[in-house]
Amino acid sequence: MGCWAHARRKYNNALKAESKSKGRAHKAISFISKLYKLETQAKNKKLSSDERYQLRQKKALSILTKFKTWLDEVQDKVTTGSYIDKAISYNINQWHKLIRYVEDGHLGIDNNITERDIRPFTTSRKIGYSQNQSTGLRQAQYFIVS
Repeated sequence: MGCWAHARRKYNNALKAESKSKGRAHKAISFISKLYKLETQAKNKKLSSDERYQLRQKKALSILTKFKTWLDEVQDKVTTGSYIDKAISYNINQWHKLIRYVEDGHLGIDNNITERDIRPFTTSRKIGYSQNQSTGLRQAQYFIVS
């Protein structure tokens, strides 16, 4: 499954590099924001997974279709290697993974919750690597066992 937060982050990086205030990165972020707005509505209404699935089928799919059409149109019009090129390429290459969430109301639009949950483990692991490898291994074992 793909992560729309990662995709959006790439466009945020491109937005910082763009000279226009309403350039391609802004347009892409607008599409992604619409997807997140739907997810917020579903959460606020406390929709069941079936209701969330129906909402995504009814509204998110049309946004995704328009976004993919736009991506395909602009892909060859951007400077190779630029931030916007990297963001668009990421989206196109990950598209089949990014749209998986609309197929199941149980799935989230991103994996932020999972990343938040593993952050203590990865932070501790990095600290362990800076101290010495055996300390890092002991810390990793602690998090795996507990």
